[in-house]
Parts: sequence; structure tokens; C-alpha cells
Amino acid sequence: NCNHLLETLMPMKFAVRKPLIVSLLAVVLVAAPVFGAAGSFLGMSEAFAGKGGNGGGNGGGNGGGKGGGNSANGGGRGGASSSASAGNKGSKTTASSGQSKASQKTTKSKVAATKASVSVVKVDKVSKKLSAKLGALNAAKANAQAFANAAPNSRIGRIAAYYRANEEANRLQSLADEAAAAVSGAEKTYEDAVAAEQDLAKQLQDAKDALEAAQNPADGTTPPTDDEIQKLADAVSGLQQQVDDAQKATTDAETALNDAKADAKQAQDDADQAEADAVSSLEAAANKPVDDEVRAEVDRLLEGKFPAAETDTTTTDTSSDT
Repeated sequence: NCNHLLETLMPMKFAVRKPLIVSLLAVVLVAAPVFGAAGSFLGMSEAFAGKGGNGGGNGGGNGGGKGGGNSANGGGRGGASSSASAGNKGSKTTASSGQSKASQKTTKSKVAATKASVSVVKVDKVSKKLSAKLGALNAAKANAQAFANAAPNSRIGRIAAYYRANEEANRLQSLADEAAAAVSGAEKTYEDAVAAEQDLAKQLQDAKDALEAAQNPADGTTPPTDDEIQKLADAVSGLQQQVDDAQKATTDAETALNDAKADAKQAQDDADQAEADAVSSLEAAANKPVDDEVRAEVDRLLEGKFPAAETDTTTTDTSSDT
């Protein structure tokens, strides 16, 4: 009986083991891709969790083949969702950075524009203040044609008269400056002549002393020969001539210096008078007090409005009238 029972159970044992082994193999085959895609499961969980409702939707329903398929599909969706999320974050960061830089540029532009505006306002205020000081002298803003055709007694004509007087004053001041430079040169020449004369005078005195010593030797010394005395006498004679020439040069240099000083004084007097005439001309053209700022502005406004030859003609006419 026992043997019969064993013979009966043995086939059943193998019959039971076979389905069990097959089931285990199926589980292993299914679990391998599942565990390999652990990251996908995590991504899928995050994706569904992010939506708030279906956190573990298809994870455990169909344990067999369908479970693996859904898991793979979930992993794909999770990865895509994560990529999209990262892309959105990158886009938002880039956009935010771009907006920040654009905002900075806009701010800098506004600051620069504000500074420029303030500068323009300051210049405008200064210009208005200066225009107010100019008064009738604002007529100096007229063009060159207006000055060329202006009547002598008109406002523009009087301003033109000032321009010519001012040009003459500038010309005479240049001559006065040249005369002053000539004085400096004459002073140097005179100083050099005096120094040369003094040096030659010392040499002459030394030669005279040597000649006198030779002509009157001390007791107990050998007197010089006649030739030696003659050489000393010739040296004295030559030095005397040089001293005489130096004295004449000094006198001539002194005369030249005095003349240069006189010429410089006259030139400066003429320039000063011309300057006074120019100021009077400007005051005659103005209806308000004139100061250095007003005059400088009028000079600036008149630049380039008169031909250069006009000054030469005026100068020639003035000299002929004189």
C-alpha cells in the first residue's frame, strides 16, 4: 500500500512543480523590465502626483502582462512630463533673465535721458539768462547778409562797427605784444654787451699791469727783453681797441633798448586806445550794461559773419584818414 501511495503521489508532485516553475519564470520575466524601469515608475508617480489625483493609478491593477505595459507607458509619460517641466522652468528662467536685463537697460536709458534733460534745462536757463543780459545785442545773431546790408545807424550796423573796432584793437594789441617782445630781445643784447665790455676791460687792466711790471722790474730781478716788452705793449693796444669796440656796442645796445621801450610804449598806448574805442562802440550798440561775459558772447555770435578782407580795408582806410 505504501508503495502504491508513493507511486500515486510522485506524478502529482511533478505535476504540481511544473506549473509552479512556469509561474515563477513568468514573474521573473515580468519583474525584470519593471525593476529596470524604476526611474520611469518614479517619474510616472511624480507626473500623476503633480496632477493631484491619480498618483498610483495603473500600478497594481493588472498584475500580468497588462501591468508591465502600463508601467512602461507610465514611465514614458512621467519622463515626458519631467522634461516638459524642466523645459518650462528653463524657459521661465531665461525669460526672467531677459526681462531683468531689458529692465536694467531701460532703467539706464531713463537715467541717461533724465541727465540729458537736466543738462538741457540748465543750458537753456543759462542761455535765457545770457540773452536777457544781451538785450538789444541779440541782434548779433543776424546772418552775414544782414550785416553786409545794414545801415550804419541801425542796431546791426552799430554792432558791425563794434566788430571792426574790435578787430582793429586786436591787431594793434598784437603789434604791442611784438613790441614788448622786441624790448625783451633788446634787453638781452644790452646785457650781453655790458658783460663783454666788462670782461675785456678786466683783460686790458691785467695787460697794462703786466706791461708796467715789465717796464719797471723789481730790484734783483732780471728785466725782460725789449721784444717781451713790445709784445706786452701790443697786447695792451689790441685789448684797448676791443674795449673801445665793446663800449660802442654797449652804447648802441642801450640806445636800441631805449628805442624799443619807446616803441613798445607807443604801441601799447595805441592798443589801449583802440580797445577803449571798441568798448565804446559796443556800448553804443547796446541798451544794457556791457560786461566781459556779454562782450565774449557777442564776439562768438559774430564769428564768420565778416569777410577777412573787410578788416584789411578798414585798417587801410583808417591809416589813410590819419
